[in-house]
Amino acid sequence: MGAALMTNPKIELLLKQYRSVRECVSCSGVMVPSTITYEKQYQGVTLLIKNFPTFKCLEDTCGEVIYGSGSLLKAIRKAKKNYEMTGEVVYKYESEL
Repeated sequence: MGAALMTNPKIELLLKQYRSVRECVSCSGVMVPSTITYEKQYQGVTLLIKNFPTFKCLEDTCGEVIYGSGSLLKAIRKAKKNYEMTGEVVYKYESEL
């Protein structure tokens, strides 16, 4: 993230609100923490991983979403295990922070 981005008053306000921001690699806009519902096909059913943490670009023309691939793989494993043990297709992701 460049020095100009960090001194922008809009960025300072967003930092107070979200505690973390990133620069979008697609459009150089601002990305803030968000959550999504991720869908994964498994054994003929669609598993839903709710509340998965991401960063989303605030620019209307961009909408880029990024997530940690390691975190996603771990969440998919947990959702599969949850499905195998309970039969539930919806898995609510809980952050380990």
